[in-house]
Amino acid sequence: MSRMLETPQSLTLPQIIESSTLFLILVLALVLFFKSSSPLSKYFIPLVCIAATLLRILYWAQYGNEPQFMTPLVSIVASWLS
Repeated sequence: MSRMLETPQSLTLPQIIESSTLFLILVLALVLFFKSSSPLSKYFIPLVCIAATLLRILYWAQYGNEPQFMTPLVSIVASWLS
């Protein structure tokens, strides 16, 4: 779990490749699972990803502690909330 909290700059090349590969395998597995299980899945996965992203940005806007590269976007959302 602590490796997930590291910044990409502190990871070595093999760790970046391993993490990227695991992420791609997980996404591919989810896509294949939902494609085979329901006709609405082509809308379900993108909607869940968008909702999760929006919730995370709202959390950062409310409580802070966002990554530095997200600060410009989070500051805009935070100004809308206040």
